[in-house]
Amino acid sequence: MNSPIVQLLIMLIDRDAQRRTEQGKRDLLQKVGNLLVSIHTIHDYDRLRASRSKGTCEWIEKTTEIAQWLNEPDGDDHTSLIWIKGFPGSGKSYLAAFMIERLREYVPTAYFFRYSKNDRKRNVLGILRTLVWQLLQPKRDRLPNIAETFHSGAAPHVANMKTCLNHLLTNETSSCLILDGLDECNSKVKNDLLDICTPLIGRARLLVVSREDSSIAQCIRRAQKSLSPSASA
Repeated sequence: MNSPIVQLLIMLIDRDAQRRTEQGKRDLLQKVGNLLVSIHTIHDYDRLRASRSKGTCEWIEKTTEIAQWLNEPDGDDHTSLIWIKGFPGSGKSYLAAFMIERLREYVPTAYFFRYSKNDRKRNVLGILRTLVWQLLQPKRDRLPNIAETFHSGAAPHVANMKTCLNHLLTNETSSCLILDGLDECNSKVKNDLLDICTPLIGRARLLVVSREDSSIAQCIRRAQKSLSPSASA
């Protein structure tokens, strides 16, 4: 049996090793964050949440579509995609912020607001960087996989951001992606982003919030058709 002094030394060594491990994780997270250079959507989210009148938006949870979207079993592709559309100024972004606030309480949630006039928000790569960074926060166990993407010195680009999303979105845990104001992006950004996100359905629930938009409608119809049970029959 080890003496008390030896036991104390072992305990101190273990604590030091744990501190070094935790510090290493923090350093690695910071390096990945510096590479991703995500868009600070938290400011848009906080502003919308703070300015929303008490009691508003709560009705959305009681609609059949949203209730089904929230409560269907994971992996039910046909109900994992929903599109909320409305007129300009009808409060769509407030609904998006409300849903984000509710979802973040119990499931990893990544989101994007087009509200800001920041030019980087018109770029697919900037949006993907942001989604990856947000999903990484509650999924720190995937940090080595994300860091490995950049070990070769590669800068973030659309292809390796898709790889990162695949690492972060697995069938093991639920996740949600919320895209607000997509109609304000140009057609290429809308189409590219939806073409990237819709194949992730089944590993994540996707909520699109926008005005009525023909190109978004076309992408949504295409995705819903591919997700229809008859499509795989």
